Amino acid sequence: MHGTPNILVISDLHLGEDIGALHPEHMDLALVEQQLTTFIEHHAMHPAGGRPWRLIINGDMVDFLAMKLMPADVGLLTGIDEDDHLYGLGTTAPAALAKVDAVVDRHPEFFAALARFVDAGHYVAIVIGNHDVEFHWKQAQQRLQERLQATLVDTTSLDERLSFHPWFFWEDGVWVEHGHLYDPYCTVEDVLDPFTDDGTDIDPSLSASLMRYVNNHYAPHSGHDEPWSFAAYLGWFVSQGGWRMWDIFGAFWQMTLRILRSAGRLASPSKLRQASRSKRLIRLRRLANRFQLDPDAVNSVDELTHVPVVIDRTRVLRSLMLDRLALMALAGFAVVALLLMSSWPVFAVVSALIAIGLWRAHLHLSATTAPHVNTAQLTKVAREIRKRMAAKIVVFGHTHEPVAQQEDGGWTFNTGSWVPDGADNGQAFTHLRIVRGAKDRLHATLRRWTKGRSIPFVPGATQTG
Repeated sequence: MHGTPNILVISDLHLGEDIGALHPEHMDLALVEQQLTTFIEHHAMHPAGGRPWRLIINGDMVDFLAMKLMPADVGLLTGIDEDDHLYGLGTTAPAALAKVDAVVDRHPEFFAALARFVDAGHYVAIVIGNHDVEFHWKQAQQRLQERLQATLVDTTSLDERLSFHPWFFWEDGVWVEHGHLYDPYCTVEDVLDPFTDDGTDIDPSLSASLMRYVNNHYAPHSGHDEPWSFAAYLGWFVSQGGWRMWDIFGAFWQMTLRILRSAGRLASPSKLRQASRSKRLIRLRRLANRFQLDPDAVNSVDELTHVPVVIDRTRVLRSLMLDRLALMALAGFAVVALLLMSSWPVFAVVSALIAIGLWRAHLHLSATTAPHVNTAQLTKVAREIRKRMAAKIVVFGHTHEPVAQQEDGGWTFNTGSWVPDGADNGQAFTHLRIVRGAKDRLHATLRRWTKGRSIPFVPGATQTG
């Protein structure tokens, strides 16, 4: 095999999400691992056009966020705090190493297949997403390399053929990134330096905090479900009853305090923020140089990313729907006061007015709260990236919704997810295949892996460019 590699893109594998899960029987990760293993082994043995493959795993290869790994489970006694004992290991470097070992042990067939893929002369690029943010730690990257090296025949090939990417991967007009930087609930302030000021932890996103403190222990819904409404959360909370409601409230309160403390630290004075921005520009320039890109163009794409809600306490409170909870409490006090102080006709009329006002306030707050990123928004972002980077193809993940859309002479793809839903509606196991034709022209097709073969996926399409 020789020449510039052809490209395979997959994303959102969420390996390890069943470790410590409340209901692992609902997760068919054995099927996911079997599908991934056959997919990788097939392409390791079948290069296209005599070229090697470059497998880009575009974020959330591992679901560190969903792992409920307790210190006692792994014998971890250093580098942990009280929250680690109560809610499971967080995002420190020692915790990340324990999680890497746990997921490799949980999915040995997949990681062995990945090592054989590299041994066969192919390449692997791992783009970091929001569920595997711990891969920002160099120690975590090195631990995965060590675990893969244990099964390699040629151990020297790994340094040359395995790479990690904190934001995006670029090659010959193909821009690949996970997409969570455009989601204010999933991003952090600086994806190129996501660490706390003392360098001992990773700054939390709002969704990561909710997963660790609430969802992993009480499982109101899957981490892949659509966000719930305020009424849905309130109904679920009340349905838990008794002491479980108190436990959930305690976890939610602890999470809120921790996020608010973090928001106070991140909302630094203007001089500090200006210095931080200057350092970020230096990091952006280094990243641009890595791919031989125009630093100004990369900086212009960086300006498209969302500001995380966790840097603003008011946005934190609104995002956690505590503003609506406060409205309900005030309305309740008002109704009780009216009941004690007024006649029945006055009570009925004023209570109705309070209910109407409460509903209108809820609608206003819901409309003005930042939404989670969706496919339509990412499509708009892709359009801007193609224009600013002169990209032919832009590839996202994150939303778990496969997309293939041609527009203005370029293509936007989303590679969906390898996590099947309960009914497996044919949306899982999707991937993007980019093969170089004559004069290195790119032929891109969205496809699905099924029954040991890769088939075109509707709405997949083939692009020549």
